[in-house]
Amino acid sequence: QPTRMAWVGDWLPLAPAPDAWTQGAVVTWWTWLSIVCADVGAYFVGKNFGRTKLAAISSAAGAASPRKTVEGALGGFACCAIMSVLGAWLMKWP
Repeated sequence: QPTRMAWVGDWLPLAPAPDAWTQGAVVTWWTWLSIVCADVGAYFVGKNFGRTKLAAISSAAGAASPRKTVEGALGGFACCAIMSVLGAWLMKWP
């Protein structure tokens, strides 16, 4: 019998019930989600609209990753901010 990939739906019953979530776990979840959105947003914005190399502004950034762009960085910041505000709004945080 062939093995199959474990889907997210397979793991969902193993997750703790929402009443067992701590405030720290919820904050950590939204933080990770914001970081992922920043990374994905920076990639796609930089790939599609990136013109100005980040190395033109910071030689250290250019040495670390020469293909990064200013537009990608701004896109990542924007996506992270949007996800963070959305998370705060959904969680009814001040």
